[in-house]
Amino acid sequence: MRNQGEGALEEGGIKLAAVVTDLFGTSSWSMPERMAAGDTDPEELVKLAQGKLRGRKAQLREALNGTLPRHCRLLLKQLMEQVTTMRKQVSELTAELGIAMKEYAATLERLCKMPGIDLCAAQSILAEIGPRAAAFHTPEQLASWRDFALLGIDINKAVADALV
Repeated sequence: MRNQGEGALEEGGIKLAAVVTDLFGTSSWSMPERMAAGDTDPEELVKLAQGKLRGRKAQLREALNGTLPRHCRLLLKQLMEQVTTMRKQVSELTAELGIAMKEYAATLERLCKMPGIDLCAAQSILAEIGPRAAAFHTPEQLASWRDFALLGIDINKAVADALV
C-alpha cells in the first residue's frame, strides 16, 4: 500500500516519500490525508508535519510542490482508509492474542529478556514451539528451528530459562 500511495503522489509530482521515512507514519499521516481531501498548498501542508519532520520544512515544501489529479486523490483516500482499517484489525487481534496468552505471561516476560526478542516475537515463538517446546527433543533441534545461533543467542540457556 505504501508503494501505491507513493505512486499516486508521484503521479502528481509530489515526492513526499523522499523526505519522510514512512508515508503513512505518525509524523506525516495528516499530509497525504489532507491532499486526498483536495488540499494542495505546500505552505499549509508543511504546517502539519510532526516530530523530527518539523525540522525539514524546506525539503517538505519542495517535495509537496505538485498537483495531485482527482483520480490520485481518490486512490490515496482509499489507501489511507485501508491502512486505518488494517491498523484497527491488528489492534483487535493483538488484544485477543493478549487474552489468549494471558496464562503464559511469565513465560512471555522471560522470552522478552532475550536479546532481540520483543513481545510480538515472544508470542510467535510461544505459538510455534508451545509452552514447553515438547516437539523438540534436544536444545540443538530447537536452536536449528529458526537459526537462533545467527542472532547470537545461546538458545540452549535462553529458552531453557524462559520455558521453566
